[in-house]
Amino acid sequence: EVQTRRGHALRDLGRTTEARAAYREALRLQPNNAEALAGLDALEPEPRNELRIETDFDHYPFTQDAQSVITRVRSRIGSRWTTDFAGNFQHRFGERAGAFLGSLAYRFDRNNTLTVGGAVGHDVGVIPRGEAFFEFDRGVQFARGPAVRGLELGYRQRWLWFRDAQALVLTPYAVVYFPKDWYLYIAVSAARTRISGGSAEWQPSGLARLTFPLHRQLS
Repeated sequence: EVQTRRGHALRDLGRTTEARAAYREALRLQPNNAEALAGLDALEPEPRNELRIETDFDHYPFTQDAQSVITRVRSRIGSRWTTDFAGNFQHRFGERAGAFLGSLAYRFDRNNTLTVGGAVGHDVGVIPRGEAFFEFDRGVQFARGPAVRGLELGYRQRWLWFRDAQALVLTPYAVVYFPKDWYLYIAVSAARTRISGGSAEWQPSGLARLTFPLHRQLS
């Protein structure tokens, strides 16, 4: 127990080499020590490259269903920079469209990150021709507790250009981090759309997403 607690303290101080030694000593004394195993696992370096494949299905009452598939590659460059590139392929309103998305993120410190990016698309009249956005988020880490490990608050602003319309989307959001790598994402958006030759109109929307691990690097 002493070695496990020592490992926790050294990990929180950023002294990872000493923390690993303390956890290994705890496992030598008690090979099935779950806390020491979890501590060692938490000290493993994060993967620098992530491949993500996403798919969405949308149902409409006035036209056929829509589907999109996104293939995304995210890479960390050093300790501060992150790149994110994706291809988005869509079947919508009977048309096949696609877009290329890219973004660059800079982490000022452990808790503050700024991201800028954009997209260009083969729109065929059903998706945006272009997009630009920026995003700022700030993380807050709580003391050890059974319920919530941390909180992330952010703001995203997007500009979208369609064939006959423009849209501005304002999105404040929050991410709540739970133990065992579960997290909940909640966002509320206000979208201002202006159709060519018409007046602007605001519309609200919301989104909630729960993510949980199935395996060490699969969620």
